[in-house]
Amino acid sequence: MNKVSLATAFLCLMLTNEVRADLQSALWDTDIVERLESSGLGLSDLFPTPNQQTADLKRNPFYLSIVEHLKNDLTALQKADPKLSVTMATSHRLFNIAWLKSNNSFFELAGIVNRADRQPFHQSSSCGEIRLIYRLAYTVLEKGHDIHSRLPFTINMVFVPPSESVSFKGCEKHVKNWETFLHSAKKGETSEIKRLLGIDSTSLKSVEINMQSVRWPSTTRGDLAAHAEYLLRVFRIVDGRMQLASLENTPDVDRIKSTPALKQSLISWIKENLEGINTGTATAPEEFLAKKATSVSPRGLSRRANRPWSGIFKPEDFAQVDFKKLTYIKSPAALLRRLDDSSCAGCHQNRSVAGFHLLGVDRKGTSAFNSLAVPGSPHFMNDLNRRAVYLESLKNGGKPDIFRPFSERTLTEAGEAGAHCGLGDPGFSTWTCSAELRCQSYGLESGDKTVGQCFSAGKVSDVGEPCEIGTMIPDTNPHKDKVKHTQNRSCSNNGICEENYVGFPEGMCAVSCDSKSKQMNCGSIALLFEFNNCLGKGLPFTKCLAENTRPAGLRICSTDIPCRDDYICAGPPEKAGTCIPPYFLFQMRVDGHPKPT
Repeated sequence: MNKVSLATAFLCLMLTNEVRADLQSALWDTDIVERLESSGLGLSDLFPTPNQQTADLKRNPFYLSIVEHLKNDLTALQKADPKLSVTMATSHRLFNIAWLKSNNSFFELAGIVNRADRQPFHQSSSCGEIRLIYRLAYTVLEKGHDIHSRLPFTINMVFVPPSESVSFKGCEKHVKNWETFLHSAKKGETSEIKRLLGIDSTSLKSVEINMQSVRWPSTTRGDLAAHAEYLLRVFRIVDGRMQLASLENTPDVDRIKSTPALKQSLISWIKENLEGINTGTATAPEEFLAKKATSVSPRGLSRRANRPWSGIFKPEDFAQVDFKKLTYIKSPAALLRRLDDSSCAGCHQNRSVAGFHLLGVDRKGTSAFNSLAVPGSPHFMNDLNRRAVYLESLKNGGKPDIFRPFSERTLTEAGEAGAHCGLGDPGFSTWTCSAELRCQSYGLESGDKTVGQCFSAGKVSDVGEPCEIGTMIPDTNPHKDKVKHTQNRSCSNNGICEENYVGFPEGMCAVSCDSKSKQMNCGSIALLFEFNNCLGKGLPFTKCLAENTRPAGLRICSTDIPCRDDYICAGPPEKAGTCIPPYFLFQMRVDGHPKPT
C-alpha cells in the first residue's frame, strides 16, 4: 500500500462511529454529544454564574454582555448599509439578533476537539486546548409545520488544560485523561467529564464567536454567486467582566498602515520570527492585533478582506529575506500567504465551509433538504490525522512535530480534484496535482501565479468542476469586489453549466441523474424563482424546498472525498452526499427562517 493509500485508510479509520481513543482527536457523534450536553457540558454549564445568580444562559450577565456587543456590531452595519434588513424584503439580509434571546432558540453541542497541537501557542506550560463548539439552533411550529434548523452562528468555548511540567512529557496525563473521557463518553459514563477534559473556571481561555452577519443572494451579486460576511469576535473574562480580546495573528490593518513606526516594528517582528512563521507556530504581539475581523465568502483568499497581512505588506517588502534557511516557506509570496493563513479571517476562509470548520452532525428533526453529509470542512477533516499523531506522541512520552501546515493544503492531501496547488511560485512547488489533473488559475486576480486548484486537464470540465470562470477584481472594500471577463467551459457527459447567477461560484457542471459517471451522485437543485416566490408567501422553507426542486447529477462527496472551494457536502449524514453551494442549505444562511419569538 502506498503512502497516499495508508493516509486515506488511517483517516477513514478515524472517522468511524466507534470511539477509538488511540486515534480520535475530535468527537461529534450525535448520540454521544447529546448525552454529554445534558450531563454537564451544555453551554449554560460552561458560562460562569457569578454569585450563582442563574443557570439560565439567556439571563447570564456574561452571555448578555456578548449579545450586547454583537448587537452594537450589527447596528453599526445597518448604519453603514441602510438596505440591510432581517427580512427578505430587501436584497441585503442581516442576522436577526433576536435569535440570541428567543424562547425558541438554543445552543447545540456540535463537537469537542482536542487541540493539544496548539501547545506552542501558549507561553506558559499547557497541554494545548480543549474546544467545545456550539451551534445556534431553533425549533418552532410554523403554519402547522415543525421547523428545526441550525443557524450560521457558533460559540467556541476554549479551555487550556494545564501541564504538569514545562516539557512535552508533562502532558502524558492529559492525553490519558482524554482517552478515558472518550471511553467513558461512549459508555454513557459522564460523572467526571469536566475533570477528565481539564475544563473549569480557571482554565477557560476565551469565548470565540463566528457568525454570519450579512448575506446578499446571488440575484443581487450574480458575478460573485452571492456575498456573505462573517463577524469574528473573541471575549475573555477579566476582573469578573466579559471583555473584548484581540484576535490571534490578526493585525489591525488601518491602525498599522497609518502609523509608520508601528508598521516598521511589525516588519521587524516578522523578520525576527521567521522560523516560528515557517512552522506555523508564531504568535504576533498584542500591540499589533485587532479586536474585530470580518471574513467574506465566496472565493477565499482571492478577496483582500481575507488577507489582512497582504493589506499591510507586499512581497517585495521581503525580497531580502534568505528563504534557503527555511524548510517550508520558500518565497516572499509564500511568507505573506502563511501570515494571512494564520489570521482569523484567512483561516476561516481557507478550505472551510463558508467560514466554518466544524459544523457537527445534524440532529433528529432536521429536514433532508437542510442536512450535512460531512460534519466538518475539508481542512478540518484532512487535519485530523496530524492532530492524532501529535496526541499519540504525547501519550508515548515523545516530542511531537510542532509543524502546522497551511489550512489550504494539509499533509493528507495528494492533489485530488479541488485541492490547492502551486502555479509556479517557488513557495508552492510541492503543492502538485495528481496525474490526471492540472493546476488551474480559476477565479484569481489577473497575474496571480501563486495558488490555484486541481481540475481536469482538458478543455472540458467534469461534473462538479467550474464552467463559468472569471477574473477577480478585488478591492479593499469587499462590497466593491467584482468578477469580470467571464469565460464558459463545456461540460462532459452532455452536462449543463449551473451559473453564478443562480448561486454556483465559478459555475458548476451538472449532469443527468441517468449519467454513469462514477463521480456523480443524484441530488436536487432549488428552482430559483418558484422557490423564492414560495418563501415570499411566508411558507416554511422545508415545504418550499420539498415542492420546488429539480433532480440533477452533482459531484459526489463524503468524509474522504471533499467538495471544491465554496461548496458544501449536503445530504443525510453517514452517506455519500452531493456538492452544492452552502447557501442552498438554510442552516448556512441568515435569511428565510421563521421570525424568532
